[in-house]
Parts: sequence; C-alpha cells; structure tokens
Amino acid sequence: MINNIHSNSRYLTVYGPYPNGAPSGQVRWNSQGYLEVDAGTYWIPLNTQSAQINLTSEAELLLEWVRDKRAEEQRLQALANQHPAVADAVEQLKTAEQQLKTVAALCEQTT
Repeated sequence: MINNIHSNSRYLTVYGPYPNGAPSGQVRWNSQGYLEVDAGTYWIPLNTQSAQINLTSEAELLLEWVRDKRAEEQRLQALANQHPAVADAVEQLKTAEQQLKTVAALCEQTT
C-alpha cells in the first residue's frame, strides 16, 4: 500500500480539487484509504476519488525532443546499415561533433 506520494522534482506536479485553495506539501493515503494533502498544521482530505500527477510542460517538451532525436538517430542508423555513403557521412558527422566540442572547450578556457 502506498503511504506517501512525494517528489522534490521540478518536473512533477500534483493536481486535485483542494479545499481552501491549493496547499503545498506532502500527499499521502490516510488510514481510511483517502488521499490527503499536508497543509502545514493539518491534513486536508481531497474531495475526489482521484488526483492527477503529471509531468510539467518543460518535462514533456524535453521528452518529445529526446523521442524525436532518438527517432532521427535510428533512421540514420538504418540508412547507414544499408548504404555505405550514409555510413561514411554518419562517421564524418560524429568526428565533426567531437572536433566542435574540443574547439568549444578550448575557447571557453581562454575567455
């Protein structure tokens, strides 16, 4: 049984119909099996059978970017497996990216 729902992550938000405004604090299941929120000096029961725990919009955007990046890399790798010219270009791109990182690091050290 879950006793607490807690996160210090900036990428998670908890939503529910809170009485007297939206308190902040720890969320837990009470002994009667209901979700409640710590208002600082007392626990406020949520007036619902469910609450939403979501990723923030920033986290969702980051995950979408990662998914798109992964799909692009997989597409290029599939092409590289079938076409030597694409494989050569992918290797050249990796080399160029490494060179760029090296040059950027050197420039950052001198400024």
